[in-house]
Amino acid sequence: QAQRQAHSEAAQAALDHARTQRSREHKRLQREHDTIQRHAAASRRYAKTANVSGFERAKLLGAARDIMGQVRHAHQGHKSELDEQVRDAFARVGAQSPTLLTLPATTLQAGQPVFSLLQAQLPWLDPQAPASRLTCNVVGPARIALVGPNGCGKSTLLKLLAGQLQPLSGECRVAVASAYLDQHLAQLDPARSLLEQLGNAATPLEESALRTRLARLQLDARRVLQPCAQLSGGERLKAALALALWGGNPAQLLLLDEPTNHLDLESVQAFECALRDFPGALVVASHDQAFLQALAPTHELQCSALGWHLREQQP
Repeated sequence: QAQRQAHSEAAQAALDHARTQRSREHKRLQREHDTIQRHAAASRRYAKTANVSGFERAKLLGAARDIMGQVRHAHQGHKSELDEQVRDAFARVGAQSPTLLTLPATTLQAGQPVFSLLQAQLPWLDPQAPASRLTCNVVGPARIALVGPNGCGKSTLLKLLAGQLQPLSGECRVAVASAYLDQHLAQLDPARSLLEQLGNAATPLEESALRTRLARLQLDARRVLQPCAQLSGGERLKAALALALWGGNPAQLLLLDEPTNHLDLESVQAFECALRDFPGALVVASHDQAFLQALAPTHELQCSALGWHLREQQP
């Protein structure tokens, strides 16, 4: 945070300098323009009164006119360079601005069924292990922190709830619309742009509103049209997040698997704020305890060698 603050202050100082330099140069160019314009006017007056041939007179008048055209062209080019320097400096300041993340508008009534698991046997786990079977009943708007060591089945459970896997035995029923973000970003097609994928997913948002939300995630007009393989790791995670959140009908259940792995500090903080205000249900797997606690979970679903344990958290 201290480093980002220092970068932010340096970026603001660079912007202030670029604006001051532009203002100073505009004044200098105006003085230069006025001086040359007076000389050109004097040359035109001389050409009209001088005892010279018509050819020489036309030559003098043309030279006075041409010099002003050259000056205007040169000045305009210099002003464009100054404007570009200010825009670049402003973009660096903008990159330090807080990310704003808008989650889907949704409603989930208290006590409304969200999902239920009845002796659901998770694939890939030892069928004799206590953690391979899970029974629980979740109603809205529960906020569940999913914790446990690597390999215990957290990701498998999320895929089960997302409908990507079926239990080997038992039942898994999800009663509401869900959005799933996995830690490997499997839902993101690296060969296609984010905007194309959102369009194919039948996003309910108008393109202007969608572009505004993507820009707040620092996915600008250029990035949303690039193949996703060309994005950085953090940008790809944001793209996958956008696809999960805005790719279809509003979700009442968010399923998030290590969602902060590649996010920068500002984006993590924005994500925390957005998730705190989300009125639906959450199931979030993360090793980042500070992030999980910031979401104000109502329950903790813990996996251990003894099996799964759903505990209600104290407010």
